[in-house]
Parts: sequence; structure tokens; C-alpha cells
Amino acid sequence: MIHTSPPDTFEYLIEYDEIEKFYKAYHEVRHDKEKLQKVLKMTGDLRQYLLAEVFEEDLGELKVRTLFADRYKHDITIRKHTRYSPDLAHDHTFFEMIYVLKGKADNTIENKLYKMSDGDICLIPPNVFHKLWVGDDSVVINIIMKKSLFDENFLNEITKGSMLIKFIKQNLYMHPLGEKKFLMFHALHNAPLRNLLAVLISESFKGRNSFPVKKALVIAIFNYLANLEDYDDEVSEKNEVIHSILEYIQRNHACVTLSDVARHFNYSEPYFSKYIKRLTGMSFVNILQTTRLKEACHLLATTNMRISDIPGKVGYDNVAYFNRVFKQKIGTTPYKYRKMHRNAMLNDMGGLNLQL
Repeated sequence: MIHTSPPDTFEYLIEYDEIEKFYKAYHEVRHDKEKLQKVLKMTGDLRQYLLAEVFEEDLGELKVRTLFADRYKHDITIRKHTRYSPDLAHDHTFFEMIYVLKGKADNTIENKLYKMSDGDICLIPPNVFHKLWVGDDSVVINIIMKKSLFDENFLNEITKGSMLIKFIKQNLYMHPLGEKKFLMFHALHNAPLRNLLAVLISESFKGRNSFPVKKALVIAIFNYLANLEDYDDEVSEKNEVIHSILEYIQRNHACVTLSDVARHFNYSEPYFSKYIKRLTGMSFVNILQTTRLKEACHLLATTNMRISDIPGKVGYDNVAYFNRVFKQKIGTTPYKYRKMHRNAMLNDMGGLNLQL
């Protein structure tokens, strides 16, 4: 007689961990100052929590940029989204697949709310502001995929010509191109796809957490997603060109100029200036500034480099000008940005479940 193991019931994901217990307690008393103070006093090191009471900034207004993808050791990381954690607007350098395993979630992308429920899957590319709220016993899974995962060999394994593969290629660099800021799929009744996701989750939490196994499962999941819808979008030649241009700017952001890029792609400088604005909706100066600021955020969050050295490293000769632009675009000072993200990094290293 062949014994078949029962399917994973994911009871270990339904249970609340200590971080979730605190956030839930905080959420329930946050409007009662007296009760809130009691909850905070009963808690140890508050730096492990992203709360307005901990950080000087008003976290409800600050755009939190979790750009330190280096915090993840592997190209694929599977995490449970922390229930009741503050729904702070943030972006990051990796692709994120949000999967509602059980229940529901409020997913806000570029200030627009999308209600997700059982079986829903949302693929969010790098550099798109979003926030996720899970305020009950629902279980939502974050599948984090670093850009380095999407090499030529990996992409060749996904259905060619699909909207999914086009979407990934278009969003590997800089900022999302076109109108599609994310892809949403409804897989409630797609048993094979949900079974693949279940195996991926089980492998990550209760199995060997083998990268080759996870990679094979992610490829299979992408291929199922690629065939869920019959998209008729076509990736035009101009998007392939822009992909190359943005990649070139990103690689050479510290010293590149408009004339350098125009010359590299065999355009005249005046024509290229208008051409890139027409294709991306952004001027070359804005694209370069965005690239440099993102690299500055990355260095602030993941290195011990002196803050005064970072402007020159990313292409700014004037430190005062850099500080002014950083505050204007990021919403806080370089010092406060590092302080906030350094606390988050320290707590991740301690095994805490801090996740935006």
C-alpha cells in the first residue's frame, strides 16, 4: 500500500509570532494614549518596530524606500507578510509576488486600493510605490525575487511572447515603462497553480529551502501565470531600445552625461534629449537624478560609508545640493534615512520578522 502524506495545512503560518502579537496589540489601542503607553512600556527594544513613536519622522507621511535588496542572501526569498504591521508606502529594487494563501488583503499601488482575496496573486516590479495591509487572521505570502534571478537562462524558461515575460523585461531597470505598474491574477479555482505555490511555501518553511527546487517551482508558476490570460499587448521595438538605454545609464550613473548616452546609441544630442522624454515621460536629467538617488539610498542602507562621501560616489559634486535634493525627493535627510534603515537591518539580522 502506498502512503500519501497529507497536504500541508500551513498551521504554522496561521499562528501569530511575537512581532505580530505586538503589532496587533498596538493596532487595537493606538488611539487610546493611556493604553498605548502601557503597551509600549511592556515591550522591550522598540527599534524592532516601524512606529511613529520610535522614529522622529511621521511614518504616515514618509515614503519608506526599502532599497537594500542585499538584506536577502538568495535570489528567491519566501516570507509571510507580518499581520497588523504598519502599511507604509515603500518601493524596492526587487520583484515581489504577493499571494493571498488564506483570507484577504488591502493592496495599495501608486495610491490606488486593490482588494485581494483567496488565490489572488499580484506581481509588483521594482520602483513602484505600494503598501499592503493585513488586519486579521489572513495569511499572505511575499515571494521576493532579486533582479539577479532574471538572467537570460531563467527568462528563456518562461513562455516566450507572453505578457508576463514582456512585463519582466520592461521593468528590470529604473522605473516601470508604460501604463502597467503591476500584474494581477485571480487563481482561486486554478488547482495546479495553487498546488505549485503550496509546494513552494512548504519547501521554504518546512522543507530543505533548496534554491534549485524553489527556482524550478518559480519558473513553473510563471509559466502557469503566463497562460492564465490571452494578452494581445506587443512589446514594441522602442521599449527594447529604452531598456538598453536605461541599463546603460544605470551602469554609468556616476559620470554619464546626455552627450555620452546619445553618442553611445548613435543619436545627435538634441534629438536624443527629445526622444528619451517622448518614450519615458521623463527628461534625461530626471532619469539620471532618480538613478543617483536610488543608489545613494542603497549605500546609506547597506554600507558604512561616510554620509559625506556618498554624494561624490553617486555623481554629486556639491554635498549641500545633494542633501537638498535628497530631502525633497526622498522625504527625509540622508542621516535619518540611514538611521531608520539601519535599525531595520539590525533587527533582520536578529531574526525578527520585520517586513514591509
